[in-house]
Amino acid sequence: MALLTASDVTVDLSILRSINLSLQTVVWAVVILAVGLLLIKLFLRLVDRALARSQLASGTAKFIRGGIKALLLTLLVLTEASQLGIPITSFVALLSVVGVAVSLAVQDGLKNIAGALLIHTARPFVLGDFVEIGDISGTVEEVGPLATRLLTIDNRRITYPNGLLTNSVIINYSSMDNRRLDIVFSIGYKDDFERAKAIIREIADRHPLALDDPEPLIRVDKLAAHSVDILCRIWTRKEDLFTFKWDLIESVKKAFDEAGISIPYNQLDVHLDPK
Repeated sequence: MALLTASDVTVDLSILRSINLSLQTVVWAVVILAVGLLLIKLFLRLVDRALARSQLASGTAKFIRGGIKALLLTLLVLTEASQLGIPITSFVALLSVVGVAVSLAVQDGLKNIAGALLIHTARPFVLGDFVEIGDISGTVEEVGPLATRLLTIDNRRITYPNGLLTNSVIINYSSMDNRRLDIVFSIGYKDDFERAKAIIREIADRHPLALDDPEPLIRVDKLAAHSVDILCRIWTRKEDLFTFKWDLIESVKKAFDEAGISIPYNQLDVHLDPK
C-alpha cells in the first residue's frame, strides 16, 4: 500500500488567510452583531404592528413575519462575514450549492411551502372556515408552512399537504353570509300538488330561520316514474342551514300526514289476467 505524503495533499488556504481576526475586527463584528439583532427586533415590532392593522389572517401574518425575519438574519450573517474578511462570493456560492442539494432532497416540502404561500396570497379560505376538499370536509384549524389541518364534524383531525391542496377543487361553505337550501319533496300522482306546494310555502313563511329575500321558490320540478317532485329553494343564514333543513323536513312530513298527502316509495304493482 502506497504511503500518503505531504506533497500529495494540497490545501487551499486562501479563504482562511483572508479572515481578519484582529482585536479591532472582532470587536467591530460583535458590535455589528449586537446592533443588527437589536435593529431586527425593533423592525419586527413595526412589522407586527403593520400586520395587526392590515387585518390579515393570523396564519398569513405569521408566514409573512417569518419570511422577513429569515431574510434579515441572512443579511446580518453576510454582513458579519464581510466584516471578518470572509469572501462573500465564496460564501454565497457555498450557500447556493447547499441550497440546490437541499432543494433536491426536499422537493415535496418546497412544493408544500409554495402551496402555503399561494394559500396566504389567494386566500381561498381563512381560519375557521368550513371547507370541502375532494372527499374531505371540515373546519380549517391551521395553515402551516407544510400542511393545512382540518377538524371534521365528527371530531377527526385531518392534515392535508399544501402542495396537494392547491391543486384540488376547494369548496368554501363559509365565505358567504347566506346559503340556499335546495331540497325536493315527492308526492303521489293522485295527490294535489298545489295543496302540497301551499303547505310547504306556509311552513317556510312562518319559520324564523327562513329568509324572505330572495323569495323562496317552490315549484313542480319533475314528473318522475313514481312521484311528482316538488323543488324547494329557500335561503337562510349559513350557520342555520342544517337546523333549518332538518326542521323543514320534519315539519313537511308531519303536515303531509295530517293533510293525507302521500310520500311515495318504489313499489311493484302486479296485475293478474283472469284468463
